[in-house]
Amino acid sequence: MDYNLKDKCANYLKQPLICSFVLNLGIILLLFLLYDFHWETNDDVYMSSIVYGTYGQYDEHLVFINILIGRLIKQLLIICSVIPWYGVLQTVIVFVSFVIIVYRIFDIRLDFEMLAICTIIVYVMGLQFYVQMQFTKTAGIASIAGILLVFRFCAQRKGKNWLSFIIGLAMCAVGVMYRGSSFYLALGMLFVLGGYELIYYWKYSWVKTFFRYGLCALLLLILMKGLVAYNSYECNKEDGYTEYIQFSRERGQLTDYYWPDYYDNKSGYDKLGISAEDIEFYNTWNFADKDIVNIDNLKVVNGFKQNEDFKEYKSINDFMIKFFSVYMGYSFIVVPILILLIGIRKKRYRIFSLLSIVTFIILQVYLYYKGRVFIQRVDAVFVMALIATLSVALAYEEENSEVKVFGIGIILLPVFLILPHIQYNTDNVNKISEEDQQQWIEYLQDNKQTLFVMENWTNVMLWNSIYSIWSVPPKGLAQNVYILGGWQYQSPNTNDILANYKVKNPFIDMVDNKSIKFVQAGDTDEFKKYIERHYYTNVEFSVVNKIGNCLIYECNGN
Repeated sequence: MDYNLKDKCANYLKQPLICSFVLNLGIILLLFLLYDFHWETNDDVYMSSIVYGTYGQYDEHLVFINILIGRLIKQLLIICSVIPWYGVLQTVIVFVSFVIIVYRIFDIRLDFEMLAICTIIVYVMGLQFYVQMQFTKTAGIASIAGILLVFRFCAQRKGKNWLSFIIGLAMCAVGVMYRGSSFYLALGMLFVLGGYELIYYWKYSWVKTFFRYGLCALLLLILMKGLVAYNSYECNKEDGYTEYIQFSRERGQLTDYYWPDYYDNKSGYDKLGISAEDIEFYNTWNFADKDIVNIDNLKVVNGFKQNEDFKEYKSINDFMIKFFSVYMGYSFIVVPILILLIGIRKKRYRIFSLLSIVTFIILQVYLYYKGRVFIQRVDAVFVMALIATLSVALAYEEENSEVKVFGIGIILLPVFLILPHIQYNTDNVNKISEEDQQQWIEYLQDNKQTLFVMENWTNVMLWNSIYSIWSVPPKGLAQNVYILGGWQYQSPNTNDILANYKVKNPFIDMVDNKSIKFVQAGDTDEFKKYIERHYYTNVEFSVVNKIGNCLIYECNGN
């Protein structure tokens, strides 16, 4: 009986989907025990705060994420408000995506070599997509999984595999809804794999296969455009969101890319009342000055770019230097390097690998010259797409029994290379203590008559602690907190906060106002200088309270 059970279990594990599920389940449990899962950036912190109702009610307008996802989370919160659905949903999506990616590899070849490779992929990249979670990454890995399943449908030898197509299309839709740009980046990288599989299967009804690729590409395009159009339509129906989206677009061209040089555009900046010091100040993301940083002025500033070259990114040599210096600093780059070393023995694979790497670099050059400098969360998606491309292609190659001993070694090597680096990043997440966190929550709730105006990065540190992946903060907590910048500036939620406290411009109205307190984890020199440059001859910040390392000030001036 025991033997039969053992035999059945072994047979089950030989099935690609079950093996992939068991492998992924084991690794996510290991990661959960070893590491502190956290948001990599404050973007997810703020979006979760919106949907969790910290502005007073559950809100599906997640700004960067499709409104359909927001509505889903909102309904889940109505059903059960104690579960952190925003974080749970992303964790489930990442897990399903990894299962699909590994299944796609095992479906072609399931042996010791591929098992070793997939163990490395899930562990090392899991540190990126689980431990340092971020919605751009979630969008990217969901897109990669979806595209791989669509390719499976397109490159089939026989049978229909309609389930692969349907699930693949659904995963692509999830990727687009979380972040459309991640889907297009993944598709650009995986395009090489699609061409490879098309050629690989040319002798199996090449015309039908080519037709499938074309039809699937058309359906994907219609689906993606439709989701984006629907999101825009729904958001534009709401008061304030049309104007906010327009403002955010202009703001993003500056804060996400670069401000035009002050001295090259001095006369234009002077007319707007913006100095070189102001630009440095705004680059700290504290730009919530409604008299100066508004949509009309930002349009003018972005117009300065039309008559200038993007000098910083002119040289291809400069790109290559930065490319190698940045990527050699990413611990996860060891994964595609190891896969390349394993597959290098095959001539056909060498050619395919070269094409994949060239495509990878071309896409990076494109982003670089668009002004989008290297960003780890974007590069993690790029590398994951490259890994998926190289791994699936390697699975098509015949097994080589000589790599078994080598396979054991390459499982251990990345662990020793990666673990110290990720452990450092995980242990040094900037958070306040649980005691300070609880004190802040009580303080905000006990002082609803006071508006707390917070420096941007102080707010990030505080909210990173209160809005963790696994917590649901108190409803209405942020109704008396206003951030002096960030991408939420000028959104309906933050505008409502100012309206409720009858504040027009926080940089002006915080001065000599006992009902407004300024919060900063650090000195106030830059804020003092900014206010004195524009509004008051002299201002002074005096400490009235302290929680943890955050100082609470009153501002007085003349």
